[in-house]
Amino acid sequence: MFEKQNIDYYNLVRKDALSILPKDVSFSAVLDLGCGEGYTLEYVKSHFGVQKTIGVEIHPEAAQSARQRVDVVLNQSAETILDLPEQSIDLILCLDVLEHLYDPWQTLQRIKKVLKPGGRLLASIPNIQHWRIIKMLMCGRWDYEKSGLLDETHLRFFTKLTARELIANAGFEIEWVQVSMGIKARIVNVLTLALLENFLTYHVYILAYLTRV
Repeated sequence: MFEKQNIDYYNLVRKDALSILPKDVSFSAVLDLGCGEGYTLEYVKSHFGVQKTIGVEIHPEAAQSARQRVDVVLNQSAETILDLPEQSIDLILCLDVLEHLYDPWQTLQRIKKVLKPGGRLLASIPNIQHWRIIKMLMCGRWDYEKSGLLDETHLRFFTKLTARELIANAGFEIEWVQVSMGIKARIVNVLTLALLENFLTYHVYILAYLTRV
């Protein structure tokens, strides 16, 4: 259900993830799985010279809103078969969506068919190895929340290592991996020579390109 308390999730522009896209590569067609209200695709089109944007959004209200900003919006689950021509997309965005899917492994196998050879996948995945989750487990708890690492709609959970394996095992060559963490966590990470990075990381960003279909 498209709830008002989640409205910020749907109208975010994911500049945090887009920042790792190569500056010397152009994308003519971009597909965003879980596009929300389409603000990220609107930003991509205006700042990256994209000619066509396509969004997939399961929530009808969000999909309807996205049609004001996105060229084509499919109101369906990312896990259903996409009615798109094969090898027609330059870039697929999976920004905080794979963990919401029942079978993200099969979904990646399916969506890569619409990606052009050499086309890129940009994924953002929460890190379940974060120290707050470890602390919670040590206290015998696993409490779902409205949003965050233990979002109540998350069906799958990944660490930095298993997030890389998820993408690589789908037939993608990983080009770049970047992590996000808070200001205090970044300071701790520097002071500990990155030895605790996996426990301080909140999001894992992975940029990959297609090696085989």
